[in-house]
Amino acid sequence: MRAILFWFFAGCLFITGCATDRQLDKHPHSDSHYSKVATKQDPQIILDILRKHKIELAQIVREGQLAAEAQVREEHYRQQLSNRLEPSIAEDRLMLGNPQAPITIVSYSDFLCPYCAQAAATIHTLMEKYPDKIRFVFKHHPLDQLATKTAIYFEAAALQSSEKAWQFHDYLFAHQQEIVDRGTTKFIEIAQSLELDLERLKQDAADNDIIRLVAKDIQESERFGFEGTPAFVINGIGTQGALPLKDFEKIIEIVESNRAAN
Repeated sequence: MRAILFWFFAGCLFITGCATDRQLDKHPHSDSHYSKVATKQDPQIILDILRKHKIELAQIVREGQLAAEAQVREEHYRQQLSNRLEPSIAEDRLMLGNPQAPITIVSYSDFLCPYCAQAAATIHTLMEKYPDKIRFVFKHHPLDQLATKTAIYFEAAALQSSEKAWQFHDYLFAHQQEIVDRGTTKFIEIAQSLELDLERLKQDAADNDIIRLVAKDIQESERFGFEGTPAFVINGIGTQGALPLKDFEKIIEIVESNRAAN
C-alpha cells in the first residue's frame, strides 16, 4: 500500500514541476508517466486515492511529523553541549551504577508523580542495559507537602543503607496511591518491611541537613528552568518528561559522539 501511495505522489510531483514533459517522454512506460497521464485526464483520481487510503496516508503524515519533531529535539540537545547544565553532586550523594562512569544522569523527581514512576522504570532498564556506562543520581522536585515528606524519608533511609534506600525508592513509586490515601503511615510501613530502624528514621527525617538537601534540589531544578517532573540532566543536556528508552539512548549517543569529536 505504501508503494502505491509513493508512486502516486511521485506522479503528482512530476505534474507540479519536478520533471518536464520531455523527461517523462523518455520513459513512456514508467509508473510516473502513467500517474501523470491518468491524473491529467481525470484529476478526480487524486481525491479518490486519498479517500480510499486515508488511514494509510494519515499514518505516513504522522510518521513524518514524529520524525520532524525528533530532529528538532536532537538539534536542541546538540545545542546544549555548548552551554551545559552543571548539577551539584556531592561525593556522599546516593547514586546507582559505576561512580566513574562516563555518563551521568541526574533526575529531579516527585515520588507521587505517575510520570516519575514511569521514568523510574525506564531508568532501571537503562541501568541494566548499560551497567558500566552510566551512573544515576536521584534528586528531588516534590510538588506538594506529602511528596516533600516522602523525599525526606527517602534521604533519611539512605543514611542507614544505600541498598535499602533504593528498595524504598522502588516501593514508594509502586505504592503511590496508597501513600496519597494514607500519608506517612504507608511509607512507615514500607520502611518497617525493609527492617529499617524506625526511630532513627524519624529522627533523621527531622534533621535540618536533610530538609535543606531536598530544598536545594528543588532550587537547582528551578534554576535549570524545569517546571514539572520528571526532569533530567544527562552530561549537561537537560530534558523533561517520561522519555522512552530510545530517547535516553539518543542523548547518550549525542554525548558520546561529541566526546569522540573533541
